[in-house]
Amino acid sequence: MKFRQRVADLNAEIQEQQDQVSFSIFKCLFCYFDQ
Repeated sequence: MKFRQRVADLNAEIQEQQDQVSFSIFKCLFCYFDQ
């Protein structure tokens, strides 16, 4: 059961990092077009 909890935690962590990465890419694109 603990193992499943750990996997769920990892999934949430990965999801968060993906959001941050796509946000950074979006910001870069925005700055690029803003020039």
